[in-house]
Amino acid sequence: GIKSYILADSETGYCWNLRPYTGVSSPINESILNLMNRPAGHGHHLFMDNFYNSAKLTSTLLQHHTGVCGTLQSNRGKPAELKTAKLQKGD
Repeated sequence: GIKSYILADSETGYCWNLRPYTGVSSPINESILNLMNRPAGHGHHLFMDNFYNSAKLTSTLLQHHTGVCGTLQSNRGKPAELKTAKLQKGD
């Protein structure tokens, strides 16, 4: 089958951007940032699973005023603040 990276609106399903997967030609972070070119900086929120998410990507997106929600893989270099953080209910 054909694999692709798709940036879509979660409410309407509108496809903002689409990139075909052509093999391991660029890192995942770069692929996600390329998808985010159009809506970046408009207060959007990106929801992604742990295959795509990383602390470095999250930091970059937050600098571009794009919120991020998703889990992190433990082998992707978590910052020390996240390793020792004691979260309270609701955090």
